[in-house]
Amino acid sequence: MALEVATEQHRAKNREYSRKYSAKTRAQINDKARACRAKNPEKVREYNREYDAKNRDRINGQERARRAKNSEQINERAREYHAANREQINERKREYDAANSSAKCEKTRNRVHNLAPGQYDDMLAAQSGLCAICGKPETALSSSGGVRALAVDHCHDTGVRGGLLCHRCNAGIGLLNDDPALFRAAIDYLESVRPRLRIA
Repeated sequence: MALEVATEQHRAKNREYSRKYSAKTRAQINDKARACRAKNPEKVREYNREYDAKNRDRINGQERARRAKNSEQINERAREYHAANREQINERKREYDAANSSAKCEKTRNRVHNLAPGQYDDMLAAQSGLCAICGKPETALSSSGGVRALAVDHCHDTGVRGGLLCHRCNAGIGLLNDDPALFRAAIDYLESVRPRLRIA
């Protein structure tokens, strides 16, 4: 027992000495570290990647503990930074969204419709890039000004997927509540008034 106490006291003294030494020589240590990183950037990056991969769980645990312990200070600093740099942050976000809109849309679409990577492209190729109903390419524009991607038709209750539809056809079947009876009634109506209205 006495030996364990003496050992722990020795370790405590070593830790205290290390803290004092690091505080006293911090500037020199930092200068040497910066010089080493500048001289061997790729070697340092490779070491960091290996270290992070080997110690990921411990690093993540330490970061979670640090954030939990200092959450109020961290949130306050974040609020202050955002308030002071709001325009720059918004500009960077706009630039990022513009440069990554396609990837962002694909990621969202895959998540919402439970698609595997590349599965949407396979569906699109199977339909020759055309709407499954009207057989025409999409022409509607997105908010960014580009042509929309064909929408993934799906059941809102079960999530089961159908084909890919253009915006007009997708909106049309939605307005008729995806109800075949209403579609048949609409067809009967159109056929009954076609001669009188001369619908081509």
